[in-house]
Amino acid sequence: MARPIAAPPTTSSGLCAPRNTRASPLQVASTGLNTYAASKGGLEAHTLNLAAELDGTGVTVNVYRPGTVDTSIHAYIRAQPREQIGASLHDVFTGMLSSGALITPQTAAESLLARLTGPRSGQIWDVSDPIPDQEN
Repeated sequence: MARPIAAPPTTSSGLCAPRNTRASPLQVASTGLNTYAASKGGLEAHTLNLAAELDGTGVTVNVYRPGTVDTSIHAYIRAQPREQIGASLHDVFTGMLSSGALITPQTAAESLLARLTGPRSGQIWDVSDPIPDQEN
């Protein structure tokens, strides 16, 4: 899901610097996620094209993929009885927690904030990517 940022950062010219935030379903094949994954791929393609169209204007457009964030929906699903939601779904969500695959909302937010002021455009960042050099 694309999540708008409440107060979009602006360039020195006052232009908005849009950032798209999305999950990463494109990296894992799973039944029932075709439409969801296609929408995320479309968001990335749109972002790259928009960045190219706005090149030279001072407006940067990027995608940030926070990874699998341990949100309230994860906690809710883990708390449900296996029989109620199905063993497979329950095992996926409890397995992500027990394996350390989830990141905290704080980590995701800090990683995003570190990227907001950079001049680069047309980037697709994952939470694990190094913070880009803000001077280039």
